[in-house]
Amino acid sequence: MTGMQELLEYVFVVIFTLEAIMKVVAYGFVFHPGAYLRNGWNVLDFVIVIIGYVRHVYFIFSPHLFTRCVRYWLKMKDGLSYVA
Repeated sequence: MTGMQELLEYVFVVIFTLEAIMKVVAYGFVFHPGAYLRNGWNVLDFVIVIIGYVRHVYFIFSPHLFTRCVRYWLKMKDGLSYVA
């Protein structure tokens, strides 16, 4: 990605994050009848924010570290399924 694309990605992640925070403060997060996560469009916004942060965390750490963590988590998940 070019420098401008990365900058725009950061800007949009910040904008979506601020929007999500304001809506959570105004509507509540989940438990209120009109809560933030009870609206499909807000769920989409929340998923976009989470994906944006996951992507940035992924590139902050080395891809090899991320891959090892995912593999470890999958091994743990498989091990727990045998116990249960």
